[in-house]
Amino acid sequence: MSSDDSFFDENFEMDSPIRPSSRILRSSSISSESNSIISRDVYRKPRVTADIVKEIVSGSSKSSRSVQKIKLSVESASNYETNNRSSQIFDMSHLKECIESAHVCQGGRLELIIDTKMNFGLFHKNALKCSICDHTTNLTNFPTRSNGIQEPNHCLYSAGAISGIGYDATHFLLSLLGLSTPHRDNFYKQVHNLYDQLFYFAHQDFLCLIDDVRRANQCELNVVMDLTISLDGTWKKRGHQSLYGIVFLIDAESGYCLDFETVSKRCELCEGKKRTLTTIQFERWYTTHQSTCSKTWDGTSGGMEKEGARKIFERSLEKGLRYKHMISDGDSSAYESVKLTYIKKLLKDENANESNLSQLSPEQYEANVVIKEDCINHVKKRVSTHLKTLKNRHSGFEKPIEENLASVIGTAKDSEVTNDESSDSNQQSPSEDDTNISLLAASTRRVVTRRRQRRRRRRLADGKMYGGGVGRMTKLMEHKLADSYGIAIRQSSAIVKNLDQDQAVLTMQRYCRAAFLHNIKQSDRELQHACCPTGFDSWCSYQRDKHVSPSQRTDHVKNTKRLDAVFLDILTPMIESLTDPSLLRRCLRGMTQNANESINSVVWSILSKAKYHGYRSVRGAAAISSIFFNRGRSGLVKFFHQAGIPITENLLDALLEKDWKRIEKAENHVQRSEAIRQRKDQQRIQAQIEADEEMDYGSGLF
Repeated sequence: MSSDDSFFDENFEMDSPIRPSSRILRSSSISSESNSIISRDVYRKPRVTADIVKEIVSGSSKSSRSVQKIKLSVESASNYETNNRSSQIFDMSHLKECIESAHVCQGGRLELIIDTKMNFGLFHKNALKCSICDHTTNLTNFPTRSNGIQEPNHCLYSAGAISGIGYDATHFLLSLLGLSTPHRDNFYKQVHNLYDQLFYFAHQDFLCLIDDVRRANQCELNVVMDLTISLDGTWKKRGHQSLYGIVFLIDAESGYCLDFETVSKRCELCEGKKRTLTTIQFERWYTTHQSTCSKTWDGTSGGMEKEGARKIFERSLEKGLRYKHMISDGDSSAYESVKLTYIKKLLKDENANESNLSQLSPEQYEANVVIKEDCINHVKKRVSTHLKTLKNRHSGFEKPIEENLASVIGTAKDSEVTNDESSDSNQQSPSEDDTNISLLAASTRRVVTRRRQRRRRRRLADGKMYGGGVGRMTKLMEHKLADSYGIAIRQSSAIVKNLDQDQAVLTMQRYCRAAFLHNIKQSDRELQHACCPTGFDSWCSYQRDKHVSPSQRTDHVKNTKRLDAVFLDILTPMIESLTDPSLLRRCLRGMTQNANESINSVVWSILSKAKYHGYRSVRGAAAISSIFFNRGRSGLVKFFHQAGIPITENLLDALLEKDWKRIEKAENHVQRSEAIRQRKDQQRIQAQIEADEEMDYGSGLF
């Protein structure tokens, strides 16, 4: 279904074209030999017969390969003898009440009349008839609702919306069980209505979570609360051509998702109206549709993140929040779009920028400007980006020498001029001129070919290539440098928490420089390891070897596997860039966007990126993801209660089972991490004990 708005109402009349087959009343009694109730499908859709298939195929002068492949299979399947049995789902409590209250004369029996009226999807209207007086008692498979969607269909639509399986999978599953399926148009209409309800429910839940955050931070209701948030965008389609994007905002302290924005480049209803209305009619219609139009962005797909961030920040003050610190992934466009949001509201000037803020005091500017922090995982990836650039620059073949080529071409031209002069003086025949030119061209080609064969690979100052074996830059060394840099940021961010900002930046800079310099050989070993932590428990083997006996020293072996000294000059610009104080100042708290990556994955586990979905579906999936992320599957219990969906024991068990698995997985992860930490601590203590014993024992010590 490509449209979100082209649907029919479920409450169609009996002469609705949705069920074109005529009504056939058939009855069957409850058999004493069977405990199951089996009904015949009395409103079956007309099946495609072999004659219809032949007519379709023969009507086309040319048939595609697909038609040729499946034609015989379709013809054979169309003639297959089918089983007319079908099934219904019954609410057993309701069935028991209906049977107990049904009228039956003494000595009579009840006959079951299947589908006295047209069924609505999974909802069937049957009857129980007394065999003596012919009195009938209505029997529906579920309690009847006077208005709205019937209960089994409501549950089916909810399952389709929350699981995202779609109509085709639902139709196949129900057909395999012999159950009737609602019409495709009506299915998607009700699913999208549920998506809208989930969207409003999620935003109401955000307000409850904000109140919880306020109470946790002991912040009064009439005070604007400053928060550190993580903001990231995700797109429906891979690449940079997506029609829909979602931006999630997560509180870094509590971990709650407090807001999201769905950005769309398409409105399917507008596209449909443009095809059927004139320009004047469309403009008149659009004035009433503009407030609900799903097209919210006219720019590129890459600009969706900054547009979503701008809208989220603009409505933050209405909720009593100010997003003071923003954790981003290095994309400056999203940050620049929200940096002055609160200053613009303070000045009541939407065109305010950095150049016209002279009327603000430094205190006002610092209190209202949004401060950027970087995700340390994305900062770590910059190492790989730098190394990839260096590899392209220092590897491959050397550039051809242009001077040699110019001299060859110049010589050829001189020879050509000489041949022309001699041709004029000697009056050679045209065939001889052509022969000379051909020989000259062939000679030039041979010279160029020999020059290209003499190309050499680029080599560094020490005469060796950039990549290769021991001492050169390999894939393993690239990963090691990136991982060491990331570990240095994480460890130093935990150490510098109680230091002032300038001292914290210097400490982190030393740790990060050690991650690079430790892996590059230098003639001065002390200078090479000057930034490495000292002590017996240091991760640096050179510093650790100072506290152990000669037989236990290992740095002389590990040093042979480090990069050669020539890489110091090559990597110095990268080291200076990645240890710049302005960059490290944004990494002091060691924050990440792991929570955003987690909630992004939940969205696309509901809606597949490989299939098309409209705006309301994407927005609804984002709402479901925020509920799952904040409350777990059990967060749907409140929504089901509000929507009128009964909470059965099986449904509650299914929701709680997912949440218990999530809790168990999280606890196991924490326990494994703690066990690894304790094991490493024990190994360091044991190594220290063995080193002390080694120093206490030796020849001639006593």
